[in-house]
Amino acid sequence: MIVRPATVADCRALFPLLRECDRREIELATGDSTVQVLLDSLESSEEAWVGIGDQGELLGIYGVARIGDMGGPWMLATPDVYRYSKELVRDGREWVKGILPRYSMLFNFVHEDNTRSIAWLRKLGFTIGKLVPEYGAAKAPFYLFHQSPPCASQSP
Repeated sequence: MIVRPATVADCRALFPLLRECDRREIELATGDSTVQVLLDSLESSEEAWVGIGDQGELLGIYGVARIGDMGGPWMLATPDVYRYSKELVRDGREWVKGILPRYSMLFNFVHEDNTRSIAWLRKLGFTIGKLVPEYGAAKAPFYLFHQSPPCASQSP
């Protein structure tokens, strides 16, 4: 798997290939089912990356947006991403470890039915918090997920 900075062209190419669970989550959260959501995510992010498979296929896009002193990590993927599960956990942990010190906390929301993403977030060290029963445009049930940097007095 190759990772490189994401572009507008990547957003446009990736959007029609997204997993159904990601499409549903986008629409429930934002009320928008167009590529504009992905373009807005790219534009609002301090950094964004695209994963490309061994055959040149787009796997997913991810990034982090600053929200005050906190970060909002996000990821959207194609079904091909499942072939790279081990790399996603290993590389995801490293990415989170690298960005975490820049924020007081990382947080976002994941739809309650997105069980594969919830399991992956746990493997990256995120806490799956309380269920917010009426989140987003559709007032749908989403879980808050979060992770905070260790206190300076704690050992790494």
